[in-house]
Amino acid sequence: MKKLLLLLTCLSAISWTQTPSYAVRTEVYLADRGWNVTNPAWDGLSQATAYNVNGWGQNKYWFDEHMSSFADTNYYAATLAIHLFGRINDSGVETAQGTLPTYGNLGAWSVKPNWTISGTGANSQVFLKDVNQSEAVVFYGTGLTNVTIRDFVINCNGSQLMSQHPTFTNWMIRAIVLDGGDNLKVSNVTAFYGVGRSSTESFFIMLGSSTATSSLVSVPNRVSGWEISNCTVDDYLGGYCSAITMNGSSSYKVKDGWVSGCHVTFPPPASHTEMYTGTGDAKGSMFAYNSCLVDGITFTNNVSQYGHRGHNNDCGSTSGDSTGMKLIANTYNGPYAWGLLLGSSATNCVMDGNTIVLQDGHVAGATALVIGAENLPGGAGAHHWTIKNNVFRDDSTTVDTNNRNRAIGYYEYFSASTTPYVGMVFQNNKFETPKMAFQYITGAESGWSGNTDLSLNALSYPGCDSSNPPAGVTRYCP
Repeated sequence: MKKLLLLLTCLSAISWTQTPSYAVRTEVYLADRGWNVTNPAWDGLSQATAYNVNGWGQNKYWFDEHMSSFADTNYYAATLAIHLFGRINDSGVETAQGTLPTYGNLGAWSVKPNWTISGTGANSQVFLKDVNQSEAVVFYGTGLTNVTIRDFVINCNGSQLMSQHPTFTNWMIRAIVLDGGDNLKVSNVTAFYGVGRSSTESFFIMLGSSTATSSLVSVPNRVSGWEISNCTVDDYLGGYCSAITMNGSSSYKVKDGWVSGCHVTFPPPASHTEMYTGTGDAKGSMFAYNSCLVDGITFTNNVSQYGHRGHNNDCGSTSGDSTGMKLIANTYNGPYAWGLLLGSSATNCVMDGNTIVLQDGHVAGATALVIGAENLPGGAGAHHWTIKNNVFRDDSTTVDTNNRNRAIGYYEYFSASTTPYVGMVFQNNKFETPKMAFQYITGAESGWSGNTDLSLNALSYPGCDSSNPPAGVTRYCP
């Protein structure tokens, strides 16, 4: 009897530790087959037998239950392809847009290294169905490498969530936050109904390197292979926000990255005054594109509409600088305050072939291009930029002669003590003058060449317009 009990004990131990009898999965398929509809034949091994994830399980949505289970490497490979489909019929044919409800990162799962999560376009809609707190991210992961998210829709559902939980405050509902090392990619994702009604900046779609380590990168102290392409951000619900962002860190700057073909549309100031001039939590600076602590990334063929800034490069007073960035062939329409801010010691960068258009509804004295000066470890604000072949246009129907809109402006902050624009080149740009003023560009005379007005008349170096300095600027003209 003792021998039999010993044998049964050994067999029991083996049964708990052995790997499954079938092969570990490298791919899995998820779809909408109707709310809470089940079928034991749906094993997730193909599109025809995709798991139904439109339902409610053990205190969480089926989508979250499955995403959590994929971290178990006894059953799923560490390098895993997760396929998302919309509504499919019994034969596995996609017939319409589906709903894949989730708690996002509140559903006890996160994106893992070496995952590819892909959809079929507009039919694949991941829907943030509910939350139990005011801050959530639909797709979130840290310590990542080799992650791709592409080809589906993310409905952040901010309006309904705020209505469902009226006592919650400091709302921050975001679509994608991936942080780590090399090869983080987001493409062909449409995300909407985000919220940033908090004192903390809400990065709606962001790649970051704060959790990068030497084992996650191929170049020491740099992350590479980043991409955000052909993404759309729309129907933002207000608050402090950067819609599309690449943020390096002081230990791991972004060496090789692309943001291309993206569209960000914020609500227009004329019909959404609560976001621009109101006194409630919907008011907050809204930036379409953001970069910080980068070392050679490119933003190209992107479009922004409204918001406070089209592109923001501003890391704060102690974070260091950005170098080697290229802004090429982007269009920034209707910024409420500034089209672009080049700050935080941004240096040796190129701004080529962009169009910045001021439109009605902006703050008085809006500026197409602002170059910042501040005391930072890397130097005195933005310097050694090549700014060429750009168009600076003002489509405003009214002109405030006491506070004209500006083509180029200078903003001093963090108690700057040195003159900006060292080594700046302004070449072959077109400016709508005299409608647009030049606030301050003394110090860039040697780099000024081939610039014209919109009628291609040669435009001589404008120097400094000393009239009507904006409030808060302590040094306007030398």
